[in-house]
Amino acid sequence: MASLDTVAESFAARFARVRAPALFLAPGIGAQGATSADVARTSATCPDRVMPSASRSLLAAGPGTGALRAAAAALAAEFRTALAIPGG
Repeated sequence: MASLDTVAESFAARFARVRAPALFLAPGIGAQGATSADVARTSATCPDRVMPSASRSLLAAGPGTGALRAAAAALAAEFRTALAIPGG
């Protein structure tokens, strides 16, 4: 079984080869076990093109819209920092 580091290195190498202007969906964040650090390591060659998906974690913050907004804002800030995106 491959380790998370081996898988991350494999994805990072593949991302580096993609020249088309594409976004990469990064599922499995939060409730499924992946962290912002995992996403940052995996997408190190293209941090501006990764789109983390954390729908289960966000939905767990609900059902109130205020709590959902706060959870989304916190995750956005966490990923801006982890991916070194301006505004983080």
